[in-house]
Amino acid sequence: CEDSIASEVEHFRPKTFYPELVFSWLNYLYSCGPCNRIKSNHFRLVIEPSEYVDLVRRRTDPVVEPRSGSPVLIDPRNDDPLQYLSLDLVDTFWFVPRHLKGTRECARAEYTIKCLKLNERDYLARARQEAYAGYR
Repeated sequence: CEDSIASEVEHFRPKTFYPELVFSWLNYLYSCGPCNRIKSNHFRLVIEPSEYVDLVRRRTDPVVEPRSGSPVLIDPRNDDPLQYLSLDLVDTFWFVPRHLKGTRECARAEYTIKCLKLNERDYLARARQEAYAGYR
């Protein structure tokens, strides 16, 4: 969100679906508390060529290995978010996809924006606007 202090450890691939990665350093990200709670266990995979699957598991369901696929959520350790997202510095101060609708890049940007509620939390847009005004 670029607003808060990253004070928590987030598991990029949720523990609920990938228990074998609970203690894997390669699965850790720093996150602010609000983003960590919002992301929770939300995780979408793209199965070749363009089937999108949201992983779902109820607390009482057995742990089943997820289908093989690539994460849709942008992983800032492996992906440059600026290759997928632009920030509207003129009007809304919302993140918007950089690529055309219907592309995998656009789908990743849209899912990341929606999953983390980057444009739904009003205080984030205000903080971006204030930061930009201070920069200018």
